Amino acid sequence: MEKKFCLTENTKTINNITLYQIQALKDFGNVKKGDLGGWIQKEENLSHEDNCWVYNNAKVYNNAKVYGNAWVFGNAWVFGNAHISGDAQIYGNARVYGNARVYEEQSIITGNINYSIDSIEKALRSQLSIIPDKEGNCYLFSAISKG
Repeated sequence: MEKKFCLTENTKTINNITLYQIQALKDFGNVKKGDLGGWIQKEENLSHEDNCWVYNNAKVYNNAKVYGNAWVFGNAWVFGNAHISGDAQIYGNARVYGNARVYEEQSIITGNINYSIDSIEKALRSQLSIIPDKEGNCYLFSAISKG
């Protein structure tokens, strides 16, 4: 598999964790070779496959993963064991963490609300469809309804 990004020497420290700014090594989706992206802790946080990307000041760290065609941008943070995939978009000041899973074509999280296992009630008040499983993992489906 050909790598699509590298970790640059630009760093930020969040909660005693060093994050590295990413840079595109090739053109894909709307990203051009040489574009600087957001901030990740390690290569495993962002897939080299498909068109997923971390933009702007967004941060992905711990064991969190972004893959598929998902985008994380703005000032959003994805951390813990959260997985962002499919065509999901996480942006604004959103925080997705814990064992949260965000996917599906219309999954969009934005704003100042934190989304995790502990924030199901808050998320439901925001008209998001969240389904917890028996292990306490939280799954978000089709957050925005068109119509």
